[in-house]
Amino acid sequence: MLKHASVIISMITATLYTLGLTFHQGYLREFGINDSLFPLSIDQTIFQGFVSLSTMGASAVVWFFVAAELVLVTALIGEFIINRVNKIRQVTPSNFTSDKSESNINEGIYDINKFSGFSYRMLILATALLVLFIGILFALIASDKSGKEAALRFKENAASDKLFKSTILLKAGNKSTDGYIITSSQNQVAYFAGNETTILNNSDISSIRSSTRK
Repeated sequence: MLKHASVIISMITATLYTLGLTFHQGYLREFGINDSLFPLSIDQTIFQGFVSLSTMGASAVVWFFVAAELVLVTALIGEFIINRVNKIRQVTPSNFTSDKSESNINEGIYDINKFSGFSYRMLILATALLVLFIGILFALIASDKSGKEAALRFKENAASDKLFKSTILLKAGNKSTDGYIITSSQNQVAYFAGNETTILNNSDISSIRSSTRK
């Protein structure tokens, strides 16, 4: 039980990490920022995965449901084909053969049925994996899209002055610039002002002051 629980937890963690990574990439790409400049820690990426799921909403549930239904339909079709093939091959020409020949035929038919069953099971497994891959691919695309939509909402809120505006004081010439902080790391800060995205090194910044919303 604990073994299965650890496997399930690992799969969920990997899924959230992947969704969080694609969400982060889509978010920064909308601002024209390379995501390698602002890497996330593992826990931050997993948290972004939760954010991605919450913003994907109904579309994520729909894609998951469609993928699950396709896997089920594929399994049912495979089972139906196997049963039909087995019923057809159960008919043997016993009235026209000797006992020894009939035994050889039955043995051959058994081997064929066994191989056919194995082949169809492999076909079902391959199809199920393909459907699962397509479902994951659509989920990643949806996660990337949700990150882009989050960035667009950020821009709209910035244009409407609904976000906290920050004043960045620079070391050179005691200059300052105003903008909305997009993201930051140990080395750099990215902010949005007007329709432009600017990235500054932390070594060039004296301090950052945040103002209240109007």
